Amino acid sequence: MRKVIITLCLGITAGNLFGQSFMHSLFDYAPNRVNPAFASTDNYQNGIFIFRNQSASQDVNFMSSYAEVNQPFFNEDRRWSGISVSLMNDQTTGNNIYKLNQASVSYAISVPLIDKNELSFGLNSSFQSKSLNRQQLVTGSQYVEYFGFDSNLPSGESSGIINKNYFSFSFGFSWQKVDRYGKKLFTAGYSLQNLNRPEDSFNESNVNKLPFVNVLTGSATIFENYQWHLTQDVLFRHAGPSFEIITGPSIRYSMGNSATESIKSMLRYSTANNLMLGAVYDSKNYSVGGAFDINFFKNNISNHGTFEVVFSIKRLRRPKRKSKLTYGNREKISEEKENTIDNEIQDNESKESEKEEEDAIKVETKAGTITYLPHEFEDLSYVFKFDFDDIELTEEDEEYIYQMSELLKQSDRVKVLITGHTDNVGTEEYNKKLSFERAKMIGLILLNNGVSKRKIRLVSKGETEPISSNETAEGRAKNRRVQMQLIYQ
Repeated sequence: MRKVIITLCLGITAGNLFGQSFMHSLFDYAPNRVNPAFASTDNYQNGIFIFRNQSASQDVNFMSSYAEVNQPFFNEDRRWSGISVSLMNDQTTGNNIYKLNQASVSYAISVPLIDKNELSFGLNSSFQSKSLNRQQLVTGSQYVEYFGFDSNLPSGESSGIINKNYFSFSFGFSWQKVDRYGKKLFTAGYSLQNLNRPEDSFNESNVNKLPFVNVLTGSATIFENYQWHLTQDVLFRHAGPSFEIITGPSIRYSMGNSATESIKSMLRYSTANNLMLGAVYDSKNYSVGGAFDINFFKNNISNHGTFEVVFSIKRLRRPKRKSKLTYGNREKISEEKENTIDNEIQDNESKESEKEEEDAIKVETKAGTITYLPHEFEDLSYVFKFDFDDIELTEEDEEYIYQMSELLKQSDRVKVLITGHTDNVGTEEYNKKLSFERAKMIGLILLNNGVSKRKIRLVSKGETEPISSNETAEGRAKNRRVQMQLIYQ
């Protein structure tokens, strides 16, 4: 044990710190530690806590606690920037030989590109305070005449606690491509850390500067459907003579009909001869999970095995756009498409119809209470059209769903019925499933926008209720539809 402690501390004194300049196994959940550009890459306001216990030998452990808060900023159209603040404590357990505290702040700006692509640029500033307690060091090299070396006697070296404080700076950029539902399909990022190369040595006569640290990250979607999402992840970290590559697949399984509830499992291999296994349960408002590092050959003096646990609370944020839908006024966000299905979507309504709809639901405030008058109202319905054997929605459709979700959240008495239909191409069983998946995608967007699951009802009709002839391409196109209808109860 003593030789291990001495080796670790000599490495610390030399200023290299490669053994403890670790990357979390769950690095996805510590974005501020990876790349400052990640402060503005998603729409979640969240708080993350990671606990890590790393075994360096049979008797020496490093214990790390990491906390991070992320806040995105929006204008009326999109997320345009974000800030991330993190705190970390890393120390040996039991003997207090080594301790590090770090506070870090990142700020990033996002730039939208064409076709659902986005670039983010970020800057980071960190303050680190380290201490080395030499009172706990025993070299086992004290010589006793006629008897030889006695490992139980102190070495006679000077003792005491020495400290080192410094600031460091870094920058980074990242690129990501998402689908129309906001799921990341491809990502790539690069960060350069220790731009100012601060001095990092406990020994004033041996001045050492921290090396530049290069971090490359990437992720690519290999396969996805309605419930499964398989990606290949890679992280490359280079610092002076030390480098590490972490790579492996991640599998996300969406549970039930909710895109906000899933289980993500990870299998990653590190060139430091570590195999990382992890799983995280992810819900709408929180995530919880853990990971284990298994060292193959026990030849990594600073890592003989590690476990991590992560807990995160989060809240989805949206652009500051104003709702176009109210109880008394329904505005269309785009022109009606040609060949609108009769009796499914109304054409441009006259002023009289708008007035009738305005009177359909009325909110009255008296003495601080809200009373809903029991008026029946004209059905608010919308029909979504689909290509053959497809479940994709247009951006206009998604915008309409977002506006409808604002309306649904205003009253517990307003619910929604989502009914899926297909043409008659294919088997009846397949069409039944396809019509449900089309309705399901609309329901998932409502759930992501904060609509309660109990207010959403999905119905699958398959090919059983056509509204036009399936003998022509035009008729089949009309039958490939989902009707979303509001119900006031």
